[in-house]
Amino acid sequence: MNPLWSAVLAAALLGVVQFGDGKHLAGVREATTPRELQVSSSKVIGVPLFPAYGFTLADKAGDLFFHLGGGSFSNATIMKLSHSSYEPTLYTPPAEIQHSYNFYQFSVSPDGTLWMLLNAGPELMAASFGSDGEMKGKSTLKLSLDEVNVKDFAALPNGTLFLSGLGLGKNKGRSVSFLLNGDSGEEVRQIDADIVPEDLPKSGVAIHQGDACVGDDGNLYLLHDRQILIINAAGKVVGRVAFDKPLSTLLPVHIIVSSGYAAIWLNTAPNDSHHFETSYLVVDINNREPATWYSAPSGVRIAAVDFSRTDGFEFLVGEKGQYKVLTAELR
Repeated sequence: MNPLWSAVLAAALLGVVQFGDGKHLAGVREATTPRELQVSSSKVIGVPLFPAYGFTLADKAGDLFFHLGGGSFSNATIMKLSHSSYEPTLYTPPAEIQHSYNFYQFSVSPDGTLWMLLNAGPELMAASFGSDGEMKGKSTLKLSLDEVNVKDFAALPNGTLFLSGLGLGKNKGRSVSFLLNGDSGEEVRQIDADIVPEDLPKSGVAIHQGDACVGDDGNLYLLHDRQILIINAAGKVVGRVAFDKPLSTLLPVHIIVSSGYAAIWLNTAPNDSHHFETSYLVVDINNREPATWYSAPSGVRIAAVDFSRTDGFEFLVGEKGQYKVLTAELR
């Protein structure tokens, strides 16, 4: 086995992966069921199965980033799989930081810079990492968990960090959103008053239900229940894209934006066995064309790990103790 994979498995404890200002309306192409994606390519990549927490993130080059699981969620180990070679790179803070701080969240900017959000009690630290996995900078944020229960964390290409969640203290009971300078930790501005969704259509959701991501264009995208807000690096709303959910009960949980297409992960509500199904709504942000609703390829029971307008959706499927990559182009 590749020595790097020995390190990965030692860090993760071998197991099974768990992934557990234009305004317009993107209607869904008429369909009562999603259009099934078809596998356009399949490749065994020689990567052994590993456990991971949460959603997989990706940079503009298609490199995949995983929060390795198998132990405690607070373990601050991120693994990158290179899109070209599928060789792993591990990202971990120095031992003295890991001794005092716990992992909270991570984000990857389009250029591949990885940012970790760490906490020691209410104190929050942001740490940035180079492509070699070495930490290159850190700052104590002028925002604490006494002020906000952070739900979303996203890193813009200029080093500005977006944090959003449920306010505490003086902001108790309302959603709050901040832009902070990742290098200094200083607040750039509070932007929650600017990003309340408009009633187009009425969502009834305070700030946003789903997710936040930075697109390959460098803009921040906030996923509401039925609307996507587009925010530039200065914190200004530059676009709002409303969309119809194919079924009102579907929950928008994740978004990736590539070359003017937004792919939205839609989950069914978990059943009594905590099982849910994932489908995908692809919205053309620029051309105002109807959205298309997709389901995973036949036999694939795990959520997609990445999306691009060129290659479509990418899935990591376990087979005989290792992974193969399936791609499914849009059609």
